Amino acid sequence: FVTKDMIYVNLKDFSTIVPGDKIHISDINNGHISLSAQKIVGSVIKCLIQNTGKIGSKASVSLDVAANTVLITDEDKEAIEFCAQERITFIFVPFVEQADVVNEVRNLLGKETKNMLVVAKIENSIGVYNIDSVIETSDAILISRVALASELPPEKVIVIQKMIIGKCNRKGIPSILAPSVLATMATNPVPSNAEIADITNAITDGVDCFLLSRETALGKYPVQSI
Repeated sequence: FVTKDMIYVNLKDFSTIVPGDKIHISDINNGHISLSAQKIVGSVIKCLIQNTGKIGSKASVSLDVAANTVLITDEDKEAIEFCAQERITFIFVPFVEQADVVNEVRNLLGKETKNMLVVAKIENSIGVYNIDSVIETSDAILISRVALASELPPEKVIVIQKMIIGKCNRKGIPSILAPSVLATMATNPVPSNAEIADITNAITDGVDCFLLSRETALGKYPVQSI
């Protein structure tokens, strides 16, 4: 929820955040905005905006520190219960920072849904740091490059991508690469040379799947993208 002066996020408290910490707002359609915490007053963080931009719906917020986030919200539990009832094949869990999140999702699904696959989305540096334990508990790993690039230097994201794909290959679980795989094809019928090279490089590294998003959800050439 966003107003002119406030952005509301799902945190229990801000006790681990100190002035100078970086906060990142990532939006798949509008890029990302970086902020620097200046003052913490109760449940309010006053920030200095470091670059301007737009915030659309479903934007995500990530921190450079481990804040006391709610692992699974009541809304999440309702969604998981629905998935269990409908026997959904895959559940994608966003912003997984630790294996406990994946384990809690499995517990909520129950034993009768043991064939449902839980996919952990790695979207910030904390998830990268704990990648080994997350891989141990997940059925597949999704590497969200746009979210990672909103927090980490772009040149490091490709190294992290290669590292996670390699770890998944050695463990024998699928790795998924997203988003912006064919970003230019949202408006153009053919991909750029850079996108072709990017996809080829990921295949050579051993990635198992590419997940298209804007290309097929909003783009003009969804069939050509596939």
